[in-house]
Amino acid sequence: MWATAKPFLEDLVKEKYSMQSTIKKLQEKAPELLKEMPELPSLVLNALKQMNNISNIQNEQTKALLTN
Repeated sequence: MWATAKPFLEDLVKEKYSMQSTIKKLQEKAPELLKEMPELPSLVLNALKQMNNISNIQNEQTKALLTN
């Protein structure tokens, strides 16, 4: 079974992750990416704040579990 599937899977992976495929995907997404680019700094800052908040909540919950 592997002998039959291996060539198919290799071709699929080459097609999906090749440089040409990556460039094509970037070209297709370029207008959307350019439109969203001005929002990136605030999105990154918000994500970092959320990660910090989640970390603080986890620390509080861990402390509460250990003290009970």
